[in-house]
Amino acid sequence: MVVPENDRSRQQFLKASRLSDPTIYEAIVKNLPVGFSLVDRNGLIVDFNPAAEKLTGYLKKDILGKPHLEILHGSSDPKSCPLFTYAFEQRTASIATEAALKKKNGEAIMLSFVVFPVFADSGNFIGGVEIFRDITEIKRLERERNNFLSMFVHDMKNPVVIVGGYLSRLLAEKAGSLNEKQRDYLTIIKVETQKLQRLISDFLDFSKFEKKEYIPVFGSYNLEESLSNNWK
Repeated sequence: MVVPENDRSRQQFLKASRLSDPTIYEAIVKNLPVGFSLVDRNGLIVDFNPAAEKLTGYLKKDILGKPHLEILHGSSDPKSCPLFTYAFEQRTASIATEAALKKKNGEAIMLSFVVFPVFADSGNFIGGVEIFRDITEIKRLERERNNFLSMFVHDMKNPVVIVGGYLSRLLAEKAGSLNEKQRDYLTIIKVETQKLQRLISDFLDFSKFEKKEYIPVFGSYNLEESLSNNWK
């Protein structure tokens, strides 16, 4: 009897994962709360669980034996798929990453992936596993949070700069002479305003770093002097 390629790949995976009883494997995969895709060494889908069906819109019976890369990522470029990038090309033991996935209806969603290669007892590469969950809503909320905070900080920056400018003019006695106590008070206000300006600038730099828009500039830094100034 000829064993179908899908079944043969599943049998190899069962042996490699030490699951001798197929019913145990089926129960585990079926009840996983995350998407599960088993791909053979040729890049063809050989197993797909109910959670994966719900996430992608594809039914298992419709995509078994079809190219994982083209069906789920809508591309022929292996770099668009974490499974091919890490498990197939680099044979990385296990990697967690994020990538876009194309649903059956054409909608693109963001997923968090854990991918790893599968090897037979002989050491031969037999395929890979891709486990994934939908993080589209999480990413949307992160973008909204970042946009809100960026707008908030930008709105704070202008008034602080203006206050700093007027403080400098007052200390330069552009509005009249100052006695010693007035100068001390204004100096304290200016120092604290400058601290607030630095905090705002640091936050804006951090926002750029999160968006991968920040280009670090390397140079020397006097930590002792910085700590001394902040403790005064």
